[in-house]
Amino acid sequence: MAAKRKSNEDALLLALACGATVEAAARQCGIAERTAYRRLQDPQYANRLRELRSEMATRATGALTAASTESVRTLLHLQKESQPPAVRLGAARAVLEVARCSTGDWENAVVQGFAVWREIKKRGGGTIVADFEKRTLTVVMPPAPKIAETKP
Repeated sequence: MAAKRKSNEDALLLALACGATVEAAARQCGIAERTAYRRLQDPQYANRLRELRSEMATRATGALTAASTESVRTLLHLQKESQPPAVRLGAARAVLEVARCSTGDWENAVVQGFAVWREIKKRGGGTIVADFEKRTLTVVMPPAPKIAETKP
């Protein structure tokens, strides 16, 4: 019985760390929502959740860092004289934007992006709207298809 509880606790931690709501995480783990909230009130459990989120953000940041070399090559290619001016300008802006971001900014971006991905997955689709001034991502659902009226 203790092994099953430990398994449920770990599954709940992972679901919450990945951005699930408490309600969705509890349902996914087969436990009562009240139980999930009770576990979150436990300081040790809440600390484990913070540590897991931090570890996931660190790993994601590491993966982004590893992929950044290729991204830099691409941006450098897009800044060459052979590219149209608009493309060169966009690449230059991207380089400057990336250069001014801190590690904390990147960690927040990864966590927010993952939360948006989970929301799209939960809703079964949608469009991501990025507001670069506010540094936010929002999920917008596609409009419901119009049903043609039929006359009797």
